[in-house]
Amino acid sequence: EDLRFCAGCDVSAAWYESVAYTVSLHPVSSRQASAGLPREVLAATQDGLHMVSSAQPAGPTSDAPAAALGASFRERLSMRVQTLGTHFLVYLWGRRSSLFSSEEFLLGCRAVPLRDPGLHGRLAAWDVCDLDSGAAV
Repeated sequence: EDLRFCAGCDVSAAWYESVAYTVSLHPVSSRQASAGLPREVLAATQDGLHMVSSAQPAGPTSDAPAAALGASFRERLSMRVQTLGTHFLVYLWGRRSSLFSSEEFLLGCRAVPLRDPGLHGRLAAWDVCDLDSGAAV
């Protein structure tokens, strides 16, 4: 899927910096994103707890306006769980790096329902919301 970021988000980088994005998915039985927020970007998938994508560089997406940046996540992720929750919490992470420093930040979160039959077998567009303000990222 292509993830797109609006121009108003503070993910810009100087000429000597690079920006990459990671997505982590956490099975839960609640829509509340505030319960058990991860404190840092997760390194790898851990069965029963979360799935983590590989870092993808920021860049223009194929059909996005010129000002919009995005990243494509086209990988298959899997994990084993004892019981499947009702939602996945999808966290969108960013990393701004230069030769001398690296900064990781959480852009936002979205609860995605797993048991909605209207969503099975088709693509859906989801917005990602800022955890503090609730505004779309």
